[in-house]
Amino acid sequence: MNLKTILEFNQNIDEEDRDLIMRLSPIYEQKLAESKQEGIQEGIQAERRDVIEKIYCKFALVL
Repeated sequence: MNLKTILEFNQNIDEEDRDLIMRLSPIYEQKLAESKQEGIQEGIQAERRDVIEKIYCKFALVL
């Protein structure tokens, strides 16, 4: 749930908090996107390590 959705559902937020949430929302969304991208990159690197390790193990068995 993003910050703007929280505003839509919660009517008990005062105007100052609402303004703060609206100003922080783009920053929050950007950081969330960056975190997702970092997670994807870490997953790709882990998969590559696994493939290299498997190839290495097979090659070691052949020798």
